[in-house]
Amino acid sequence: MQALIDGIVFQNTYQKGIQRYWREVVTRIATYNDAHISLLMNREPAVALPPGTETVDHSDWEWHASDGKIKRLMRKTRRSIRRKRFPSSDLFHSTYYTRSPVPTLPEVLTVHDMIPETVPHFFWGDADVEIAIKRGCIEAAAAIITISSATRDDLVRIYPDVAERVTVVHHGAEHLLANPVGIQADLPDGKEPYILFVGDRAGYKNFAIMMDSLQESAWPKGFRLAVVGRPFSEAEKTALRYRGIASRVVHMGRVSDQELRDIYCRSSGFVFPSVAEGFGFPILEAQSLGVPVAASDIPVFHEVGGNAFVPFPPLDSGKLAKAVAHLVEPTTRDLLTLNGIENTKRFSWERCAEETFKVWKSCLGRGDSKKVI
Repeated sequence: MQALIDGIVFQNTYQKGIQRYWREVVTRIATYNDAHISLLMNREPAVALPPGTETVDHSDWEWHASDGKIKRLMRKTRRSIRRKRFPSSDLFHSTYYTRSPVPTLPEVLTVHDMIPETVPHFFWGDADVEIAIKRGCIEAAAAIITISSATRDDLVRIYPDVAERVTVVHHGAEHLLANPVGIQADLPDGKEPYILFVGDRAGYKNFAIMMDSLQESAWPKGFRLAVVGRPFSEAEKTALRYRGIASRVVHMGRVSDQELRDIYCRSSGFVFPSVAEGFGFPILEAQSLGVPVAASDIPVFHEVGGNAFVPFPPLDSGKLAKAVAHLVEPTTRDLLTLNGIENTKRFSWERCAEETFKVWKSCLGRGDSKKVI
C-alpha cells in the first residue's frame, strides 16, 4: 500500500503533541512490508521526519487558504497536478485538515479535537476559519479517525452524517519509557519540591487558573510550580508579578524527551487544567513514569486517565489547589502511582499504528474520480 501524507505538522515548531502522534504512527507503519509512505512537503521541515519515509516536494501548493483564495487555488492545483508526477498512491491522509492534491484519491482524516466548535471562546486562533477548513475535510473524508471517544461524540453531534465513517484510535503511552534513565535536566535550584505543568498555556490550556491556584491557601506549603514549554511572554511575566508568585514559578523552557522524562520523574505531581482537549498526552506521560496526576474533571480525561488521577473543576482555583494538596499526600500519591502505571497498559503505539493501518486498508478502491478540491 502506498500512502501519501501531507507533512504540514513537521514544518512548524509547535503542535508538539500532534507531531508526536504522527511520528510514532508513521515510523511504525513504515516498517510494514506492505506499506510505503511519501510525505508531501511545501517547505523545509522544522523537526526530524519519521524514518523510513520519502519526501515529495510540493512547494507550489498552499495547504490552507481563506475562502477568497479557494477558486484560484483550485485552478492552480489542477495545473500543478497536470505537470507534477506524484508517487502512485492508494490514499491520502491529512495530518492537519488538508485536502489531497490528487482529487481521485480516497482521503483519510484524523480529527484531533473539536475545540473550535465546542469552546470557540477558548480557542486561540480564528475559530471560524478553522471550522470552515475542517468542515471541508470532514465532509470529503472516506474515513475519519478520532483520537478519543469523547472527540468522536463531539464530532458526530455536530456532523451526524459521518458517524459510520468514524473509528476511534487511541494514542500510545510508552514513548518516554524508551528514553535512557539518568539524563540530567536543568532542574529548579534549591531543594523545594515542585508540581509540574507541561505544554502550551494559551486559551483552553487554562494556565491562568494555575497561577490563581498558587495564591490559594489550600496550595501545599513549600511546593513550587515548574513549567515546561515556550518562554513566558511579557504578559505572563506581568501576571505572575501581579499575583505575587513570580518567585514560586520556575520556567524550564523547551526540553528534549530525555530531559522531559527526568523532569517528570523528579516532580511531586503533574497538573493538567485544560477546559477541553482531544486526548491528553501529558496525563499518560506522567502516569507511565509513576507520577501522580491531578486533572480537569472533563469526559476525555476520565476516558484517558481512568481512575488514576485527582479530578477538579477546571475553572475553580480553590479546588485545583485542594486537588494538588491531596495529590501530594503519601497515601494518595502511592495509590495514584500504582493505578497510573496500570492504566497506561491500555495504550500502545504499536496498536495505534495497526488500527490506523486497518483504516487505510478499509479505504482501498474508494476514490472518487468526480471529487474536486
